[in-house]
Amino acid sequence: MPRIFNRVLGGLLLAICLSGPVSAQRALSTGDIWDMEYDPVRELLYVSDDRGLILRWDPYDRVFLSPIQVGGTPRGISLSPDGSALFVAQSVYQTHIPEGGTEPVQYGHIQRIDPDTLAITDLEFDLHDHLREGARAFDVLVTNESTLMVSLNPYSTNNAAWYEISMDGETALYHNNSNYYTSSTTHGPTAIASESRRYISLNDRSQRTHLWDTAANGIVSTLLNVATEEVAIMEELRTLLVADFHNVRLYNFDTTLARDYRDLTGAARDVEGIVYDAPRQRLLVTSSYQNELFIIDPVRHERIATVALNHNINGTDDSLMTNHLRLSADGRFVFIALENTLLVYDLNDPVYVERGIQGQTLTTRVRVDDLDRAGLSVDFGPGIAVLGVTNFDDSHVNVRIRLDEEAPVGWHDVSVQSGSETRSWHRAFKVLPSVAGDARIFAAVLPSSRSGVVNQPITALAALVNPGPGTARNCRMSALNEPAVTLEHRPFHAERGMIQGESGDGPTIQPGESGNFFFTVTSSQVFQPRDLEIEFRCDNASPAPIVTGLNTFLFSAYDVQYVDVLAIAATTSGDGIVHINPNTHVGAFAAAAINIGTPSTEIAVRVVQDPSLSLRLTICDSGNASHCASRNADNRTIFDGSRGAATFYIRVESDGTPIPRDLARSRITLEFLVANLVVGSTSVAVR
Repeated sequence: MPRIFNRVLGGLLLAICLSGPVSAQRALSTGDIWDMEYDPVRELLYVSDDRGLILRWDPYDRVFLSPIQVGGTPRGISLSPDGSALFVAQSVYQTHIPEGGTEPVQYGHIQRIDPDTLAITDLEFDLHDHLREGARAFDVLVTNESTLMVSLNPYSTNNAAWYEISMDGETALYHNNSNYYTSSTTHGPTAIASESRRYISLNDRSQRTHLWDTAANGIVSTLLNVATEEVAIMEELRTLLVADFHNVRLYNFDTTLARDYRDLTGAARDVEGIVYDAPRQRLLVTSSYQNELFIIDPVRHERIATVALNHNINGTDDSLMTNHLRLSADGRFVFIALENTLLVYDLNDPVYVERGIQGQTLTTRVRVDDLDRAGLSVDFGPGIAVLGVTNFDDSHVNVRIRLDEEAPVGWHDVSVQSGSETRSWHRAFKVLPSVAGDARIFAAVLPSSRSGVVNQPITALAALVNPGPGTARNCRMSALNEPAVTLEHRPFHAERGMIQGESGDGPTIQPGESGNFFFTVTSSQVFQPRDLEIEFRCDNASPAPIVTGLNTFLFSAYDVQYVDVLAIAATTSGDGIVHINPNTHVGAFAAAAINIGTPSTEIAVRVVQDPSLSLRLTICDSGNASHCASRNADNRTIFDGSRGAATFYIRVESDGTPIPRDLARSRITLEFLVANLVVGSTSVAVR
């Protein structure tokens, strides 16, 4: 494997040095998610995790910051309008004797967090005698600068209650009002506010939704016998948007049915999430039946776009959540909560090379959509000079830029102007500080997938290439955002096939040279198949860009050994790239696979392409011959995983459409599946 490893990966790594955006879609492993809240001040997503954590996801840098340790079992969360406080509904109650009292009293538990200092203040409110033992806070919503709405999950009572809580930093007061009671429900009621926070929907998910007017301090309308899953509010149109499991309907504030969106969502079934994007006047809806995200203009009653979700969201238990769908303030990122997975979708995808180093000159790709190319100009902000703009395709241009040595470090907005029209992209390009020696690293992993057993390590290899003029020192690797996964590495001499050094040691890589790792991955719990993101870094180099399928690791772990397919692909050019013949529009590559896990006679093999491509793909078993013995036009064949190794031939045919010169995205992947679970994969780039 070492010689193949070097030959296949070496050329490909050098070829992607100035290409390779991070995927616009990603899945992040979490504990059970209960709620999400976006912070427009700090541009972070807060996620309540039942492991006693509030996770903090930075969608621009694509990293989890250190979590907030709140303990207990956090449920709903809500941010104050000015961003100064984050409130957490704790699903625990506290019992103690109040000052001057003689009998113990049950108190609900809310936490107030300072998002800057992460300091936590406990707030209590009297549960009162009318509630039976076991009631716990479920959802919380900040209605203004001084008031919270808190719902209770009844557990042992048939009524779920709403409390209005006033807060002064350390105290919370109960206000008795029968209007806060909802009908019978099996799990906690939820709340959502309009853009101005004047109107609040109180939804018990059991045939009743109240519309609360904070100005009038009371309920102004109630939807009865409507099976609501999630609700959004269009305040300017005085309309409620209701997801009723099978469809999305619009109700006027007087509860009259105004419109039915069944035709725009393709008779959507299993509607999981709904959110109204007020600044851009659009409605976002997820359907687990179609596994799609619908973007709808609710005023013109038109579908704007449909986004295929590259992750299965079917089977999500929404009773575990207060909100399934959230949106960043600039409308760029969509956050979808599954039970223990956070999906992040970048809807804009504005810039294809998102980072540069001070003093660097590079070519990037910028989205311009339908702007007139005549007189078009692009601005990256201070310290970044635009050297030239050339056409790329119908929606993008290539932009040559030079970063000054003193270009401001951090995120820059990118704007595109043509005539009187301007498109601006918030935080679309990041300037990194220059590093000593100007080392640069790019990484790859082989094999790209493994399946193992819980608490038992599995092995793989990784390669780093340093195309920069400086020596890369103390290089290392680590698993990102996976608390249950442990990754250990040692230097590896590929030519000799020898492991060198101690655990945690990393190679020193000279300019223009490569270094290698032998690494192990161990999971402390069952780990369903998904791409494990790995950070590769050296002391004097920025982290290597993450490219799905190239330096991610498709990993799974089970209580017992399962199918474990090792796969590798090879191209005729030897650089990991399928070069399409410009005359015949045809290319090809070969692949080999062996199952070293539990024998299986029927492992499905399918070949898939990035959604941005429009290639015709054909796969067949090649056996021991160099020709195709059988052909299937549906991009699928069967691999007998009980009989040793198998080889495959994949024909790639283009329709003449230009293929983006983006070797991180323009990729073809061979997937091996058992019962729809991916048990192995390998990929190539295409040009």
